[in-house]
Amino acid sequence: MFLCFSLSLYFIYFFCCILLDKTYVAKEEIYRFEIFRENVQEIEEHNKLYHLGKKSYYMGVNQFSDLVREANLILKLTNIIDMYPCH
Repeated sequence: MFLCFSLSLYFIYFFCCILLDKTYVAKEEIYRFEIFRENVQEIEEHNKLYHLGKKSYYMGVNQFSDLVREANLILKLTNIIDMYPCH
């Protein structure tokens, strides 16, 4: 069961990388896939709570799904800073 889940999840990850034009060297791709797998698990757990009415929003896979939370936060903050320059 786990191998089947991991294999289908890897195909989703692989196609997301193609669609988003993301490329990694072999070692980093393994690392990114693990992050992606953990994030998908977190998304699924969150969405179960959403369907039970315990969360107010639904989560999905996007271009940030292979990033750790810290990198995701840095990207968001960078975008906010770019939107509101200090001059």
